[in-house]
Amino acid sequence: MKYSDIKFCTKCKEYKKKEDYSKHLKRFDGLQANCKSCRKEMRKKIYYNKQVELVSFLTCKGCNKEKSSKCFYKHGDTRTGLRTKCIQCIQKYNKSEVAKVSSRKYLQTAKGKINNNTNSSIHHKRVKKQTPKWLTKEEKEQIRSLYKKCKILNMCSNEVYHVDHIIPIQGKNISGLHVMSNLRIISRSENSKKSNKYEVQ
Repeated sequence: MKYSDIKFCTKCKEYKKKEDYSKHLKRFDGLQANCKSCRKEMRKKIYYNKQVELVSFLTCKGCNKEKSSKCFYKHGDTRTGLRTKCIQCIQKYNKSEVAKVSSRKYLQTAKGKINNNTNSSIHHKRVKKQTPKWLTKEEKEQIRSLYKKCKILNMCSNEVYHVDHIIPIQGKNISGLHVMSNLRIISRSENSKKSNKYEVQ
């Protein structure tokens, strides 16, 4: 069986045929991240969780402090409808060296390589599509130097940095170009918050 005919389910951690996945037009491959059977089980859990009254206060398993429910991310698979760790603990872990090491280890696994190659190839296609043909050699060199600068920052700093498109190259209402004036270096946390949104100033 070819890799193109199968897909990895993020819930049951198994490779299954693409026929076992529901359609999702907004995803890069046009399919859901979880298989049909897993999504059925998840819907049952979500329905059960809705029957449970949400708590106003919860003890964080990271810092062992009682905090308001507003300090936790939502999660459909738990009885409370919230994550077990607070937002501060999750953000602290994401910035830690342990998270970086685990991320590198994941990328070395077979699943990590497949997902990374798929995501990077899709991103490169988008970038290529939004790169204008009128760019000069000097402008292309400036873009390359910005990416090199970002790599150096990641090597020297504990924070993870990304090269971000100010106007997203695949925004909902507007799409920017892959040019120097539309690029900047920002932290991973800022980039994930921004997503593909753009606020007109």
